[in-house]
Amino acid sequence: MGIQEIQQYVALVKDVLTAIAAVTAACIGILGLATWRKQLKGKTEYELARRVLEAVYRLRNAVSYFRNPFMTAGEISASMEREGMKAEPAEREYRFKSTSAVYRVRWEKISDASTDLEINAIEAEVLWGRGIQEALVGVSRLISDLNFNVGWYLRELGGYGSGKPEDMERLERYVYSIGPENDDFAKKLSAAVETVEEFLKPYLRI
Repeated sequence: MGIQEIQQYVALVKDVLTAIAAVTAACIGILGLATWRKQLKGKTEYELARRVLEAVYRLRNAVSYFRNPFMTAGEISASMEREGMKAEPAEREYRFKSTSAVYRVRWEKISDASTDLEINAIEAEVLWGRGIQEALVGVSRLISDLNFNVGWYLRELGGYGSGKPEDMERLERYVYSIGPENDDFAKKLSAAVETVEEFLKPYLRI
């Protein structure tokens, strides 16, 4: 084999090795890009799942705060002032007005948490479909039920309802947190939150 042939052979081997190196680099780049995309998608879903769950917890805590039967004199005074209500403790309508004012102010925390949850749930629906909305149905229904029964309770308290003691007793079980053992509403809310947790669990792993 002459020098010229050897040089041609070396050049050919060099070209083949260069081509192999280029293909290898391209494959590594493609695999790296796929891994990066997968990691980015996982991180995006994790952050979104975390925000949704945080909003659900905020809502749960806001409901717990709202249903606390204890109202301090300071909270009553500040709430009535904020709502533009005036009444003396000796007046017949004082309990109705003071309770209404406190509940209106307390409900703002529920409203804010609900809005935050709704915004994040819409974004989650874009990524995951209707499953997230179905997981949140239980929570949403309980908030609606609470809102309806609080309104009914206040009407009863103001003398605009049925006036039946059994109606007031039933409504108080909705409005007031009466302890973990006998609080059916709290149990239902806890179960609804667990449903959301189960749905989000796969997305909270990176």
